[in-house]
Amino acid sequence: MICIKCGFSNCFTCKSRWHGGQSCAEAQRDKFERELEVLDLNERSELVIERTTNKCPGCGATINKIDGCNYMICEFPPLCALNAGLVGDQ
Repeated sequence: MICIKCGFSNCFTCKSRWHGGQSCAEAQRDKFERELEVLDLNERSELVIERTTNKCPGCGATINKIDGCNYMICEFPPLCALNAGLVGDQ
């Protein structure tokens, strides 16, 4: 899509800058790699963790669900509302 006011082109599918000749997934990967190039090691690690993990709905701890059912027991029981039965399906 092209803005008739300013001429900016963006992809209709992923809503990012136009990436002709690349799939949306390829364009997102390239953008992610460009972002990583300008960060130091700690910032890179934080960015990768942020983009590849989820948060526990009870306490906000970082989790990485790969497969299986939605049953979850948080590793931080004293802090977590999920283990107390206040959040989510158990």
